[in-house]
Amino acid sequence: MFRKLLEVTTGEFYSDNEQRVKLWRGMRLLAIDGSVFRLPEDPGLKAIYGGVSTHTPTDIVNARGSVLYDVLNGLVLHGVLAPFAVGERVLAQQHLGYCGQGDLVIYDRGYPSYGLMHEVAATGAHFLMRCKHSFNQLVLDFVASDQRTALVNMAAGKTSPHGKGANKGHRIQVRLVKVALDNGEVETLITSLLDQKEYPTELFKELYYNRWGVEQFYDVVKNIVCVENFTGHTDRVIQQDFHSALLMCNIHSLLVSEAEDEMPKNGGKRKYDRKINKTVSFGFMKEAMVELLAQPDPE
Repeated sequence: MFRKLLEVTTGEFYSDNEQRVKLWRGMRLLAIDGSVFRLPEDPGLKAIYGGVSTHTPTDIVNARGSVLYDVLNGLVLHGVLAPFAVGERVLAQQHLGYCGQGDLVIYDRGYPSYGLMHEVAATGAHFLMRCKHSFNQLVLDFVASDQRTALVNMAAGKTSPHGKGANKGHRIQVRLVKVALDNGEVETLITSLLDQKEYPTELFKELYYNRWGVEQFYDVVKNIVCVENFTGHTDRVIQQDFHSALLMCNIHSLLVSEAEDEMPKNGGKRKYDRKINKTVSFGFMKEAMVELLAQPDPE
């Protein structure tokens, strides 16, 4: 139920609020990221999700969560909670059915692979990925050069299924970009935004920084919504609690966004515009959640 409601709330927001939807150069700005969730210490949950062995009778039970998050509008488009052993890249692939043409998806450096780039491009979406300097020889050569940006043709690795059979020899053209951080370090980004005139190198630092929105989401869902205070010890309850927390965050974002739009704007007396206190507003929401969902047409 909560998964379906999540789809309904996001779908209606994008279709019914065209003027309110925030875009980056005409695209939804999405981020995919994962996080580890502590589950109740229960043998049944341990068997399903796994975790970390402490060599004691009370081993830690963990699950791995992942979300596709609209960083400008503060909405979860899709979320999964899986066994701890499932990798973030595998979970990221499950989100691809919820993005496509008109989307730009941002990934941290644990995600880049030829396969993921190929699959994101197949949806019609664009991607921006931070990568390790040792990602492949093309990146190593770029890092060692004086270039700030370069177009390269990237091929699948020898062990990748995307480099075998009918796909053997296939390449994807991508753009490499160097971004200088405030601490002096230089990061390397891989993107499908190839046009250097339309997307100048200078904009990528701020563009990538937008990924921080999904980190803030996890802080809220863990420390304000307190999703890890699960209400039961069965897989069904764990999944329901997780997805209801995502739904609550979405409803909260929609309500807060609308309320802040109606607030009087800064007239010069205040240094910053007023913002709604998330801790307080989530407290009210928890009490009103059941009543809110029970309304035939909540406004």
